[in-house]
Amino acid sequence: MKNYDEKFSSITVLGAAGKMGSGILLCLLEYFARRFLSENKLSIRPAILAVDLSDEVLRGLISFLRAHLTKFAERNIVRLRAAYTDNEELVENSEHIDFFVREMLSHVAVSTKIHAAADSALVFEATPENPDLKISLFSDILKKSTVSPWILSNTSSIPISELDKKSELHGNIIGFHFYNPPAVQKLLELIPSENGSRELYEFSRWIAAELGKKTVEVKDVAGFAGNGVFVREISYALDKVAALSSETSWEKGIFMLDVVTRDYLVRPMGIFQLIDYVGLDVCVSIAEIMQERLHEEINVEKLKELISMGIVGGQYPNGAQKDGIFRYEKNRPVAVYDVAAHDYRPFNEIESELIGELGEKNDFPRWKILRRDKGATGKLANHFRTLFTGQSKGAQLAKEYLEFYRSLGSKLLEQHVVGSTEDLNLVMMLGFQHLYGPFNDFV
Repeated sequence: MKNYDEKFSSITVLGAAGKMGSGILLCLLEYFARRFLSENKLSIRPAILAVDLSDEVLRGLISFLRAHLTKFAERNIVRLRAAYTDNEELVENSEHIDFFVREMLSHVAVSTKIHAAADSALVFEATPENPDLKISLFSDILKKSTVSPWILSNTSSIPISELDKKSELHGNIIGFHFYNPPAVQKLLELIPSENGSRELYEFSRWIAAELGKKTVEVKDVAGFAGNGVFVREISYALDKVAALSSETSWEKGIFMLDVVTRDYLVRPMGIFQLIDYVGLDVCVSIAEIMQERLHEEINVEKLKELISMGIVGGQYPNGAQKDGIFRYEKNRPVAVYDVAAHDYRPFNEIESELIGELGEKNDFPRWKILRRDKGATGKLANHFRTLFTGQSKGAQLAKEYLEFYRSLGSKLLEQHVVGSTEDLNLVMMLGFQHLYGPFNDFV
């Protein structure tokens, strides 16, 4: 395997203070830290330039990195003491930790100027999902660049070949899509461009493995695999809520379908809580990119209406969930937005009006428990076997949703967006933390 260490002497992370950019930067620092602890040295001195819009957000980035590096050091204190055994000035654990954190942060410089990236051989891009913005940034870097940088773009929906051509990167870009949060999630979608550099492709596979990620190679189409499923699920869910609203209110329809997609389908979040987690504005942006390039109708009109009312969702810098379709207390949804009243309705009010309407779910397996259960597959199979014979409204909604989910998986496979059923299952199971994918036998 070729030694790529020279690339690490000049790295830039664009959008470094955002949720994805800060996570990517942390991934890189923890990778260098692991190498240091295993080898007690690095063959190069890594240099990472963090670029973002303001000094304020960059100060917040450094605080974020310091906190997480401190936790990393605490988890690895025995190895850390061994690495610094020749440094007689370090005695207490706290001294070793502080020294390590300062040393790791010394590899990071910050800037609000894009031209500061002119000498970078490697650029990790994690800016907002706006093609014009990305193309402008790439073009600005190339104008000043003294090298031909490799760009690893974290775009989650924009075709890489489009960015390549419009930025005149001549194949020196690849889709390198982390999942949120990057330092925790194991999945990485790898999207080569139409005329991409073979050497960049090989490097990308190598560095993904070094970062501890499992890669799934995906066809270069708008939305790729993960958002190819998620955004179409959003459209389906909003259509289903609109249909339910003819029988009940909009907020009751939202509540019911979120319960179905979380509890009946045994997922970590319902579809609308997941929209809040990602951010309504991000979901709309991705949907519009997909609609324009795929010439496919994707319904996100209700999300646009909510955004116009200031209902956006997303997360605060500390990871706390912002209010969106749901209102949150301690990151748990407790109320749903009532569009007509322009206020949130508590869940207990809605639940009291819906008693028995969805059907009983007292004995449903819980995602939180099953994810650590070695017998999860059998329990899920039993759950879905019972669900498929159920006649309740909740069971019917769940069966219809699963039918759509399976057909959507088949569509992506037929279009060669993924190479195999195993690949799409892996995207949904690792990227979205589902316990199964659209092609598991029991679904």
